[in-house]
Amino acid sequence: MGFLRKNGKIGMKAVLPKGDAGAMVETYVSFRCDNPAVSRLYEEAERKARLNLRSFGGETVLVEGGGYNKIWLETQPMGGEMYALRNLEAARNNTLLFMKH
Repeated sequence: MGFLRKNGKIGMKAVLPKGDAGAMVETYVSFRCDNPAVSRLYEEAERKARLNLRSFGGETVLVEGGGYNKIWLETQPMGGEMYALRNLEAARNNTLLFMKH
């Protein structure tokens, strides 16, 4: 899974765990840019997105954000999927929460 722009400035990658077949996949996103303003904007967006990680019944999920601290069936499975390269556990939980209840 993943993509890397040819110039190497934007990258996403998922790394499969070695050994434990039941282990969660390690994921991450990296972004490098020569423009300080764009770099600051990216870092601030990442920081604000992390503020939307919350615990629901002991499970980490990505909430809707923008002051709304809950998750919606219509949007949050997709929101979790889009955040998966940053936090795969939250992405899984965003989907499973609706399947469990």
